[in-house]
Amino acid sequence: MALGTILISVLVAMLVGYLGGFVGVTLETLSLIIFLIPTIPLIIVMATILGSKSILNIVLVFIIVGWPFTTFTLIGVVKSIRSRTFIEAARASGAGTMQILRRHMLANMTPLLAYLSALGIGAAVGGISGLQVLGIGPLNIATWGSMLNPFYTNFFLVARAWWWIIPPTVTLTAFVFAFVFISRGLDDVVNPRLRGR
Repeated sequence: MALGTILISVLVAMLVGYLGGFVGVTLETLSLIIFLIPTIPLIIVMATILGSKSILNIVLVFIIVGWPFTTFTLIGVVKSIRSRTFIEAARASGAGTMQILRRHMLANMTPLLAYLSALGIGAAVGGISGLQVLGIGPLNIATWGSMLNPFYTNFFLVARAWWWIIPPTVTLTAFVFAFVFISRGLDDVVNPRLRGR
């Protein structure tokens, strides 16, 4: 899920931030429309339309809903890199658009992509588990969300054995926070601007 979101975001950010034009404006407007729609109702509606019994459908829903946030982050980076002197030097030396995007844009975006990928993994697991708790996601897969679903739908079980909610809740929270910390650590390692801090 995180990989799909990153791939779409990189492609759209390069089209919008570097090439611009009608296609760039259209993609930026589309991503802004999706970004401004409240996330949870949009996920529920998309999961209902595509079908929530398959994990692939849920992954597709999160990719469709999640790429605008990452795209807006990357658009600013692409526009900043585009204004650098080495981009002008590459153009003057005869480098084509695809060569500039591949060798200069993508290379300078790699630290941020590592950070966003790690952050996206934690968000994906938390999001799918949240849908399973609400009963929207597929419950036939053994995950922390499917373990917590009976406690959302069966109050008698909560009253009789409330302590069973603790292990999946603690584990899910620890997993999501672990990837938040991993993303920060990756940012410190791969971003040369933060190494001196």
